[in-house]
Amino acid sequence: MNTENTFVILDIETTGLKIPDARIIKVNLLKYNTDKTIEKMTELINPGIHISEEITEINGISNDDVAGMPHFAELADKFEEFIDGGLLVGYNIKAFDLPMFVQEFYIAGKQLDISAGVIDLREIYMDKEPRTLIGAYKHYMEKLFQYTQDSHSAKAPLSDRETMLEIFKAQMIVYKNMPDSLLEL
Repeated sequence: MNTENTFVILDIETTGLKIPDARIIKVNLLKYNTDKTIEKMTELINPGIHISEEITEINGISNDDVAGMPHFAELADKFEEFIDGGLLVGYNIKAFDLPMFVQEFYIAGKQLDISAGVIDLREIYMDKEPRTLIGAYKHYMEKLFQYTQDSHSAKAPLSDRETMLEIFKAQMIVYKNMPDSLLEL
């Protein structure tokens, strides 16, 4: 298969957030093919360990839901065939989903082919929407403009402290959860 312009979105649900203790309980894959068709695969997985009530509250998957489901090792070839060497894409995939997925392949005695590459949507978001003082200023000034239609609110102040003041004022307007005495600023 020509994997150029083919990518696979990977999203997983797990028994927890601690790698290597957590195990995968659900795999969601979406393949975007070169001919612009979309294929989807969703599999519930028996993790072989207990799913806590806290985790069930978060992702809605209980021990009963996975009791009769196959273990990851039984589905590894199916996942590999679906991915078929395509580029893997996901949000925070490099920090969590991919290491968990690779770990499950390793436990199954297999190696996941990621030679086509991995794109982390969180990295792109953080790069394009920087979590800096200037990034926060831009974010809130745009929101403030949407709320007030005040075109003068988009110009940058001269100092960091003035920038922080403008951000704080914008947050009070945008979120409307500040004490009334502060909203009068």
